[in-house]
Amino acid sequence: MSTIPQHLIDEVRLASEVAAVVSDYVTLKKSGRNFFGLCPFHPEKSPSFSVNPDKQIFYCFGCHAGGNVFTFIQRQQGISFPEAVRLLAKRAGIAIPEPEAEDATAAQEKDALYFVNKLAAEFFQQMLFNEIGRPAREYMHKRGFGDEALRAFGIGYAPQAWEKLAQHASEKSVNLEVMALAGLVNARDSEKGKAGYYDRFRHRVMFPIYNLAGSVVAFGGRRLVDDEDSPKYINSPETPIYHKGTVLYGLYHGRDAVKAADRVIVVEGYLDLMRMHLCGFQNAVATSGTALTEQQARLIMRYTKNVTLLFDSDTAGQSATLRGADILVENGLTVAVAMLSAGDDPDSFLAKHPAAEMQQILQTAPPLLEFKILHSAAKTTEIDPVAQRTAQLHSIAETLARVRDGLERQALVHNMAERLRIDEGVLWEEVSRLRRAQYPRASARRVASREAETKTSWSSALAAAGRSYAERCRAAEEELIRIM
Repeated sequence: MSTIPQHLIDEVRLASEVAAVVSDYVTLKKSGRNFFGLCPFHPEKSPSFSVNPDKQIFYCFGCHAGGNVFTFIQRQQGISFPEAVRLLAKRAGIAIPEPEAEDATAAQEKDALYFVNKLAAEFFQQMLFNEIGRPAREYMHKRGFGDEALRAFGIGYAPQAWEKLAQHASEKSVNLEVMALAGLVNARDSEKGKAGYYDRFRHRVMFPIYNLAGSVVAFGGRRLVDDEDSPKYINSPETPIYHKGTVLYGLYHGRDAVKAADRVIVVEGYLDLMRMHLCGFQNAVATSGTALTEQQARLIMRYTKNVTLLFDSDTAGQSATLRGADILVENGLTVAVAMLSAGDDPDSFLAKHPAAEMQQILQTAPPLLEFKILHSAAKTTEIDPVAQRTAQLHSIAETLARVRDGLERQALVHNMAERLRIDEGVLWEEVSRLRRAQYPRASARRVASREAETKTSWSSALAAAGRSYAERCRAAEEELIRIM
């Protein structure tokens, strides 16, 4: 996006009184020269969020969030600085010039993608609640999801037809090339003499994926029949408005609950997420079946530092859980891991058990390192206990190496060495090796710094040794001169 002229940024800032803007989101009460209210960025019972109208800044004494009016809008809306400027400019009635031609083209393309995804979401939901969508409604009803829940999450149905959505888009004068870019339709093979487009999703329950602004950016489609020739789920491809590693399904619906609970529960699938919300766990989000990424970790950090991972009990699910957990740790999050009994996922578990049992599982979820100790101990076999033990230690060392705070890492290494009854120096050596591999640039800087310190120390030592030798010889030289 092109740069907004500084004079316009200044004009928008002057026209956007910080207390007035913040009061759109927070109930403020004046106390002295400042205003106070409950912080929108972390859960609290006593107001620690202050707004200073004289300095035009805000600051929270609880979570230490602070800044000017642009910073507030960026954090509150989860948008970039240029987007915050444009939002406030629109609020103040200030015209911001359109981006340059290249940027304008990209912006128009994104707007078109948002439009066709919205069109498709409305079409899919219309199909779901028509007679044609009866099989999908019955399937979801049997899974325990009523019409109210289906409407709340925007669930839809892609008909069992090749061109139903494509025809609908054509009737609305929508460019099907944009539909193809959004991953909603596919182009036919022109080399085989066929032209036009056909629907990508057919005879599937459709789950719209929302960004934090509430716009549909992608879809996940679940098949309604057991067909080994087709995948269970089909997801939208990545597009200019959708990158799967930067989105968490359900966060748009549950971000306020995440803030209020000061904890996020991470599950895997769309149905898991819906079931969790319907059973009172609105602070749950879903990865949509993909491994957690650093971008998703930073996204979670906007709302809480506490994460409980709740995944399937199968081996593949456990491995993915642990890989994602280390990424969260690396980004400063505190991680606990809850594992369900064999054969259950959050959806199936809550369909058979009361929510109170799930709450107990979540409340007693062990911290990540504790989970790795217990999990490995449960899997230990007599076939190869040495290999099992070694794998456990490597897994724990990998987590320790991801802890960024040096003091915390030192305390954890000491604690783990005692718990696991291994030499602390050996554990430190492995953690240090992993950190050098994970952060080669930082390691190179530290090595260069140590070499420089060593050279300085060696030069100083030589100089000191030289002075010492001269001092030792001075008396002999003076005596020789006197004799001569």
